[in-house]
Amino acid sequence: MTRYMKDDHRDGKRGGTKAEWPRIICIVGLDGSGKSTISREFVKRATSYGFQYRYAWVHNQPLFLALLRFARRIIFPPRKGMFEDYRAYRQEKKSLAKRRFIRTIYLAAHSLDYAVWVLLRVRLPLWLGQRLVLDRYVYDVAINRGLLMDMTSDEIYLLIKHYLKKYPRPSIVFCIDIPVDIAFSRKNDIPSKEYLEERRDLYQKCAAQFGFFMLDGTKPVSSIIDEMIEIVHREFKSTQLAVHA
Repeated sequence: MTRYMKDDHRDGKRGGTKAEWPRIICIVGLDGSGKSTISREFVKRATSYGFQYRYAWVHNQPLFLALLRFARRIIFPPRKGMFEDYRAYRQEKKSLAKRRFIRTIYLAAHSLDYAVWVLLRVRLPLWLGQRLVLDRYVYDVAINRGLLMDMTSDEIYLLIKHYLKKYPRPSIVFCIDIPVDIAFSRKNDIPSKEYLEERRDLYQKCAAQFGFFMLDGTKPVSSIIDEMIEIVHREFKSTQLAVHA
């Protein structure tokens, strides 16, 4: 399997120019894996090589979905919060997801919200000629939505493929993999280890399905960036990097 996404947005010709570096680099992984820190540090390192990238956090922000959630709380008051009892919370979500009408409305509202967010954070910068490092993107969003809506792995794969047809496709995807215990110890806003376990399993499956480059999140950030630069250099054959290194 190809280990990177073919760049539908790559500009310029081969031959060692700056245009050979990918337009969109995506970094995914568990909460607590260090995605944001690594994304920002990669932007700094790329700049030192003469490649300007813009950092963008592209997780979903509720707009229409916020209204839907407000209405849901009135009609179906939640019995348990995510941080009170994650297992009970997930079971309650699964029960709601079985109601076809609620499922359809929820996914429609989510799609509208994310279309706005991608327009502002991804499409507009690309139209302005910028390169992007995306912290979270369609993969993270699909995994989270899929778990909330009680989707199977195959359904989540289909959702990701739908997003990749609808939104700009990353040139290359890095997945920061880290043990659940370490990720859980790094942040105080994660509801439970179970929350991380089910997501780590899906990230690993998606890595095999979509050809992510897996990186060890327990390594020092500088070592992870070194590995990322090496992979980008190799996959995109940028002789410009050798000149600046």
